Amino acid sequence: MVAASRPTLSVFCGFPVEVQPVLAFVAVARLQVVPSLWDVRVLQERDIAALKHLKADWRPDKVEAVYEAARDRRTWIRS
Repeated sequence: MVAASRPTLSVFCGFPVEVQPVLAFVAVARLQVVPSLWDVRVLQERDIAALKHLKADWRPDKVEAVYEAARDRRTWIRS
């Protein structure tokens, strides 16, 4: 999915979009992440705030464009 997501979002947004898969778990008592899950970032609720420290230099209009493209069903029909 990540391999398809990057070019698809980039085409629909008109600029390069970097994609990193994340699974975020909320209100779980215990979470065990298996070592083979190396290509997906796994977060618990308490870890989600750490995302705000990631380097991002997108203007608000670019963030909105990615958000809109990612939520639009038509973006994913051919990917």
